[in-house]
Amino acid sequence: MEENITIDQIKEAIKNMLSERLSVKFNLETCSDDDNLILNLGLESVDILELVVALEDNWKFIINDDELQLDSFTSINKIANFVFKKACECK
Repeated sequence: MEENITIDQIKEAIKNMLSERLSVKFNLETCSDDDNLILNLGLESVDILELVVALEDNWKFIINDDELQLDSFTSINKIANFVFKKACECK
């Protein structure tokens, strides 16, 4: 992961991943970074797993099975915070 990356940059990258890898349309006018991706965008468990793979590929870390708590992947903000924390651990 880049040295001084911000949470906002992580959020933008996550939105791009959702759009490119999962074909999810994240409309900034109608969705907030706190919206539940499962309830509001219809993400399913297989989509979350695909997102986990994308996060690992993009930021070059491994998400262990014990870290796969669904609640950590239900909103852009929660995913961004998870990625930021994980990246800090890997330094």
